Amino acid sequence: MKLQFDKSGRRCFFLTFCVRGRRAALSRIVKKTGRMLAAVRTYIKMNPARKVWKEGHPDRFVRHSGVRHAVLDPALSWTAIGDLTILASPFMFPVRLTRRMTVAQHVPEIEKMVDQARRGMVPVCGFLSPGEKELERRLRAEPYARWIKTVAHGLPPRFDPTVADSRYLAEGRQLFLSSFPVDVPVFPVNYDNCHLMNARNEALCQRAKGEYEQPSPSAFLPGGARAQPPVVVRERKTA
Repeated sequence: MKLQFDKSGRRCFFLTFCVRGRRAALSRIVKKTGRMLAAVRTYIKMNPARKVWKEGHPDRFVRHSGVRHAVLDPALSWTAIGDLTILASPFMFPVRLTRRMTVAQHVPEIEKMVDQARRGMVPVCGFLSPGEKELERRLRAEPYARWIKTVAHGLPPRFDPTVADSRYLAEGRQLFLSSFPVDVPVFPVNYDNCHLMNARNEALCQRAKGEYEQPSPSAFLPGGARAQPPVVVRERKTA
């Protein structure tokens, strides 16, 4: 698929492919082309909505680099996109659902996690395995649930959230969080980084629990304000 411009300056999508060999090859190409067309239709249909969300909540689509917070390991370089106030929740819990079990086998645990999110707790997860994806689907259906979506790669300056992610970023219900350098690519998926991400999710939740259960004497300012708010460096928008 190629994006080109016609004489009037309008954007046009052109599908080009060559069929050789057996019928199976044609079938694979048709299926792949169908998925590509469906993705293009979804993008065109939802792009106006994404524009409205970004214009209505520009601060929630800004890429924050060098994020520092009491629950984040200061030895790592944290990057985030979304509502940073989610980091202030004292009720975070890590989620890790193995691929060795089916979604049906995970349902009781998923239902328990959704109930926790419904009551104000914040799941921290990469949402990669089938069970985790089912959890994400159910969280999105809850009107007041919030969650942190960690990624096993860097968040480059021009990182573009999907249509679905854009909706929940605009609503202030989701936070993208990366503990990896910006040059760590999305693909191919590095499973060592996935395991490292899960370990860091658990450490983040433990730090949040310890920070709020046993605060240091200097953790609060007069009037009850916290002494360690998130500190970020905002990226400048480029043309």
